[in-house]
Amino acid sequence: MIKLFKNRNFAALFFGRTISNFGDSLYAIAAIWLVYELGGSTFYTGLAGFLTMAPGMLQFLIGPIVDRVSLKKLLVVTQLIQFIFVLSIPLLHYIGVLNVTLLLIIMPILACINQFIFPAQSAALPRIVETDDLVGANSLFSFANSGVNILANSFWGVLITIIGAINIYFFDAFLFLITIFIFLLFSYSEPTELKVKSEIGTLKGHTKRYINDLLDGYKFVRGSIISKFFYGSIAANFSFGIALAVLPAYSSSRGGVELYGIFMGTYSAGYLCGVILSPYLKRFNFGKMVITSFFISSLFWLSSVFVSSNILSIIIFGIALIPLGAAEVTMAAVGQRIIPQQYLARTFSLIASISASAMPLGSLFGGYIGTVSNSHLGFAIGGLGMLFVSLAWVIIPQLRRLPKIDEIDSKKYFANQNETV
Repeated sequence: MIKLFKNRNFAALFFGRTISNFGDSLYAIAAIWLVYELGGSTFYTGLAGFLTMAPGMLQFLIGPIVDRVSLKKLLVVTQLIQFIFVLSIPLLHYIGVLNVTLLLIIMPILACINQFIFPAQSAALPRIVETDDLVGANSLFSFANSGVNILANSFWGVLITIIGAINIYFFDAFLFLITIFIFLLFSYSEPTELKVKSEIGTLKGHTKRYINDLLDGYKFVRGSIISKFFYGSIAANFSFGIALAVLPAYSSSRGGVELYGIFMGTYSAGYLCGVILSPYLKRFNFGKMVITSFFISSLFWLSSVFVSSNILSIIIFGIALIPLGAAEVTMAAVGQRIIPQQYLARTFSLIASISASAMPLGSLFGGYIGTVSNSHLGFAIGGLGMLFVSLAWVIIPQLRRLPKIDEIDSKKYFANQNETV
């Protein structure tokens, strides 16, 4: 993996995304607690979850744009917009006008900007690294993402003590400013087939091309085995939305608000361990690996809810995320392996939109559950979601029989979209 960092573009993308992810993590933790403090109810945390997750449902609209624009400009502009809006939160506080309503307006705006990042990263990696290095490259990005989440959860508590919750946003804005300068170093020649064709001049021409790109991405996913990935992921994301919405209340019920940061850090730590192990899973049949990973994660997640000891519950919950992290990294690598470069951004954004479409609704439902029932129930539903993924892959033969990653032939799995399951 060391050779990847000799690639200037990979290094710029990696370190820029790492710093950006750290800023995103700090913002996400601080924003949820600020909503909880200003609103004082799981209803507001559920609503905040819905508003920040809902833009993910529209990510399929972003894919064709990412496929057509300069990735360097896209990365720089998105970081600049995040810098401006994150900086606005403490400024609004110090002039005395910040309230839960304004915060709930800013949060979805930032969420919309973030929808460009994942398709851009997914589209960039296969263009700047060799195919055989994709698993390693994805592992590094997932490792960095999970690692900075752990660091952010720890750093958040220290920062609050030293500078206060509101001032964290000044530090966060500074991180986005650094990221802008790093992304300015990102530069490579776009493949000829990926460059924007010169239908310059008319809005009608751009609109027609945009719609055609959307339809191409939809047809590509529909005719591939990737479309079957959605059967389990939709139910899983609905359940995850419920679990995340009740997590602040669940943490408080187990012993205090400080447990929220610990649970978030444990989530990232477990996921990070899975990311580290993911390269070793290439030797196993992909279908069986996904089935086993999600089943084990489900058992440990559910067990963590019913254990009375907080320490033991946190440890078991962390273990639950290890196989989940490993499975998700390998799934991303499979997608990048079998999807042609010219379809990468629109396909990955469509996948993200469909997969994440249920999460905002789950968050709203979770906010409601938190007000009328025990938060333990809502958190346990997250484990049931992973069990559903495992069962879906068992039931669908095409998924269950997927071979090792290196043996997956893209032509075979796009061959017959009408094959029955």
